[in-house]
Order: sequence, then C-alpha cells, then structure tokens
Amino acid sequence: MPGPTLRPKGLFAAAAAFILLGAAPPAERRYTVMMSGTAKGSLTLNEAPDGAQRSVLSFRDRGRGPDLETVVHYDPRGLPVRVAISGTDYRRIATSENFSVANGRATWTSAIDEGSAPADGFYVVNEGNAESIAALARALLAAPGQRVKLLPAGTASIRTLTTRPITGGGTATLYAIDGLGMGPTGIWLDQERQLFANGIPWYGVIRAGHEAEQPALLTAQAEAFENEARTAAASLATRHQRGVLIRGAKLFDAGTRRLRPGTSVLVQGETIAAVGPDGSIAVPRGAHVIEARGRVLIPGLWDMHVHVLGYEEGIMALAAGITTVRDLGNDPVPLKRLSDQFDSGTLLGPRVVKAGLIDGRGPYAGPTKSLVTTPAEAEAAVDAFAALGYPMVKLYSSMSTEAARAAIARAHARGMRVGGHLPAGLTMGEAAALGYDEIQHGNFWLLSFLGPEVLARSQTPARFTDAYSHGHEIDPDGPAARALIAQLEAHGTVVDPTLVTFENMFTGWKGEMVGWTAPWAERMPAISLRGVRGGGRARTPEELKTYRASFARMQQLLKRMHDAGVAVVNGTDGGAMLYARELELHVAAGLPPGDVLYNATLGAARVMKLDRTSGSIAKGKRADLVLLDGDPLARIGAVRCAALVVKQGTLFDGDALAVAAGLAPRRGRCA
Repeated sequence: MPGPTLRPKGLFAAAAAFILLGAAPPAERRYTVMMSGTAKGSLTLNEAPDGAQRSVLSFRDRGRGPDLETVVHYDPRGLPVRVAISGTDYRRIATSENFSVANGRATWTSAIDEGSAPADGFYVVNEGNAESIAALARALLAAPGQRVKLLPAGTASIRTLTTRPITGGGTATLYAIDGLGMGPTGIWLDQERQLFANGIPWYGVIRAGHEAEQPALLTAQAEAFENEARTAAASLATRHQRGVLIRGAKLFDAGTRRLRPGTSVLVQGETIAAVGPDGSIAVPRGAHVIEARGRVLIPGLWDMHVHVLGYEEGIMALAAGITTVRDLGNDPVPLKRLSDQFDSGTLLGPRVVKAGLIDGRGPYAGPTKSLVTTPAEAEAAVDAFAALGYPMVKLYSSMSTEAARAAIARAHARGMRVGGHLPAGLTMGEAAALGYDEIQHGNFWLLSFLGPEVLARSQTPARFTDAYSHGHEIDPDGPAARALIAQLEAHGTVVDPTLVTFENMFTGWKGEMVGWTAPWAERMPAISLRGVRGGGRARTPEELKTYRASFARMQQLLKRMHDAGVAVVNGTDGGAMLYARELELHVAAGLPPGDVLYNATLGAARVMKLDRTSGSIAKGKRADLVLLDGDPLARIGAVRCAALVVKQGTLFDGDALAVAAGLAPRRGRCA
C-alpha cells in the first residue's frame, strides 16, 4: 500500500512519522453529530504524541447525550492493544472502560462486563463511536481474507458496496461490516481510509463542512443495502395464483377473543375469501393446501409504537408476526421510500401507518424537523402532515399548551388522530381534556400524580428519573388514581404503555439478562448480546427495590385502566424483537391473554379506524395471518413462534424470515 496513511492505523500511524521528522502532527479531524437532519454535537479526532488516537464524542438529545473521551493504541495490524474510555454516557451517567494486552492475553472492564481472552482479535468497545467502527474497517481491509476475530466474541468481515465523490475533491466509499449486529453496519471512509460518515437518518456523524451531503449519502447507503435485501425478498416470498387453503387450525376469533378449533381459511390474492369449519369450504382447483394440524392461526399483529429506520426492521417485524406497524415519528422522505417498497413487496416489511411528530423549539426538542412555537405554526405543521396523507400527529413534551391546543383542533378538523407525550406541566387528565386521543408511555402515568414541580420538568430526562424514583409512592387504588382513570375512560383516551421500554430501566440489574432478550438469546449474534446484561438505572440494592416497585405501579395502573374500559394498544418503541415481551408484561399485569391478543389485532385496527379491512380473520379482509407453533392464550409468548406468516396474501416461512433478519435457525421448541 503506498504511503503510511493507507496502513491500518491510517492517519494515526502518520502522526508518529511527523513526530520523528520534528514536525507537528496532522490537524485534528472534526465531525458533526446529526440527528434527523439537525446538528446536535461533535466528534473530534486527534493524535497524541505517543501515537495514540484520541477521540471526543459530545452531543445532546433531549437532555441526554454523552461526553466521552476515548484513547486507543493500535498494533501494526490495526488491532487495539490499549483502550481507555472515560466520561459520561448517553444517560449522563459516569462511566469508564479499559482494555489492554499483555503477554498474549487481553483483559477488559466496562460498565457492563469484565473478562479476559487470548489476544487474537479486535476489541469491540461498549461505549464506541463512529471512529471505533472506522478503525475496525481499516483492520478488516488489511486482514487476510478481510476477516477478523472479535473480542469479547464473534467474527467480523467487510464488503465494499459503493463509492461517491466528495465535495471539494476525493471520494467516500461505503463498506458493510458483518458480524457486529443482526444486520450489516455501514461505514463511509475517504480515499485514505479515514472516517468520513456513519449512521442512519435518526443519528449519524459526518465530516464537518460536509453536512449538506448527508442526505445523499444516506440515500446511497439505503439503496446499496436495499439492493441486497431485494434479492432476499424475492427468494423468501411465495405467492400462489390459485389460492391458499389453511385447514385444521385453531383460529383466534378477535371479536370473541376465543379460539375456534377445526377452522379453515381460504386466501385468494390479497384477500381472505372464506372462513369456516373444516370441510365447509370448497378447495379451488390448483390451490395450495396448508395443514395447520391444530396450530393456532391469528390475525397479523400490530406494533402501535415504532420508528422504522431500515429494511432490516421490516424483515424482523414479519418474522415476529407483525404485519402492521404505526410509525410515531420519522423523517417523511426516507420513511415513504421504505414503506412504499414494503407495500410493493420489493422489500420485506409490514404495512406502515404514519404519524407526524411535532414539538416545540428548545433544548429538549424531539428528533423532528417540525418544530413550532406559535399556534399558527402548530396548525401549519399539522396541515403539512395532512397533505402527506398521515392519519395522525404525535405531539411532544416541549410544546406549549397553546400550541398543542391549536394543533389538536386543526388535526381533529382534518379528521386526524392526536397522541403523544404530555406537554410539560400537564397531567394525563388535562391532556385528555385538551383533546388528546391517545397518550404514549407509562412513565407519564406516574408523573401525573407527582405534583406540578415534577410535571413542569417532564420534557427533560427527569421524566424518567422522577418516574422510577417516586412512582412507587402512588396508590393505584386511591381516589386520585380512580379519578384519573375515570377521566380517561370518559374522554375515550387510549393508552400506549410501552412497558418493555421501561422494564430494564426500572428493574434491570448488572449481570442479569434483559427480559425481552432471553427467549432470543441463543439465536442472536454474540456481540449483540453483550449489552443486555448491563443493568438498569439502579446502582444499589435499595434503589433497585424502589425502582422495581415503581415499575409494578405502572403495571398495576395498566390493570386498573383496562378493567375500567380504557382502551390499550401494544407498542414497543424499540422494535419487533421486543414485541412479545410487551404482551407478556401486560399479561403479567393481570390482563387476560385474550384481551391482550385482541389489543394486538382487532383492537389496534379499531383505534386506527382500519377494522373494516383488517385486524381479524374474516371474509373480505386483508389476508394478514400468522400460524403459530404454540397457543398464545395459554402462553402469550407463543406469538414469537411464527411458523408461517401471510402478509396480504404472500406467504413466508417464519424461521426463514428470522434467519434473514440475522438470527440463527431455531433449534428445538420455540421459547
């Protein structure tokens, strides 16, 4: 390779050469942290006199965000031999991480683990940044076969996808690293193999001065990965022109919330053509027949709280039996591009029902370009999403009450639904009275009882800290709770608890596996599993007891709301692998499995006024079906066990979908 800047250590090896020559090392490299198109902070890279690489990552996201310094020494192969990370993590919690190699042995300690192993791989830091990925890419490009063992576990490889010119000269090449997670990780390097950009529309970094190029890079990255995914889509999808008959099933009747054994369903095209007892439906000539053999057939599931970021989420959603999702905040342009391909079948994924995210300006503004201050601006933002055909807007916590009131009135006038976080200072009851049709996140339930001082800071990270520190003080059967629940029921306000979002935060303890992960663990890549034992917010056994009691209050309030007739929807705010756990937490709270499964299907469709065409297994409705290896009314977690997924008449093998999403093949009984 010509020149020192092309060696695995890249620019940082060059720094040592400058020192030997008595010259100053190259100037630092600066990058901008971008979130949903807005600059939020920086990543700075420079070289220490001893040849080490130093990086500093700092950004703010709604009051959260890291301030982390990373110092790394590399060997001639580009493998880390010493790593020291210190500062505060995304949650604003002090953290440190150290890695070193001595006598052929690697040892490490981090906020989530500690260990040792033979020093024969690239150490993947827990608190990494984009340069950490770029360094791995350089090591892979220089390695034999472009493969490297990873520490603590796993193996990575690299592929070249596409190259684009950089404004001002030079080029940037997109590489795909396999082995870091469920899907490939993209990284853009310049012609000297130094970091140029990394990330997705929600979060990414790009070299300072090139921020305007990020949308084009993101589009090129999406196209490159999607080109690969389209091949998988074609190979996994099966269509039968003469129809499909599923017979011998126990059908979940979402209307009665019970199972109907010995039932057959005929699918023709994209629609359910007939439903009836076995033997009552004539089998069309040439139709494909599937023998259910007593397995449970349910309508396609709905995840009512997602933020779809890429094609890989679409594949995993189908693998989890989710055929419809509701996106509650995203960049409209890439979301449309992705959802259109889901609808056409060129990419695998669910139908996407969209909600536009609107927030007020300020330091805690949400990740959206639709930021407003005045009522007139709020109305204009609603109009913009209505023009896109969105059936819903989601309001965020930095909006003023006046702007929220204007947005709600305009949305309702245009036939749109309104949900979201509580504007700072408002209780759930006040939001319902203001016109909210729905309220997201169970932590806001707790905040509503903790007084005006707590509510006044609910747009800050205190919406979490106040909830887990003081939620246990609430009496779920007291007069205040009963009054609030009655108010929600009277207004017809729907709740979207997202309990799985809070489970680890409130109940996790270092060394213990996160609840949603355990059933998937044997099938997940080793590096993906590393962070799931990091624990939650509690730092002492006393705190853990308090925080777990606060989580129990959320579940108790959910049960009281359900019993009072408040409609509940199931959302994860984190992705399809969390979905079954969300349902399990509802059942653990005391909701009957049949009601939880209704909420996940017909109930969700009714909330979005789409129940005439979907949500249940009935003649004339969309052919969205899931055949399960297990009975969800006996064990709600059986919704993880999709043997067959049908999305609008197209058939998919459930295990093949899971493998395409990055999981290992299922072995034995579904967990």
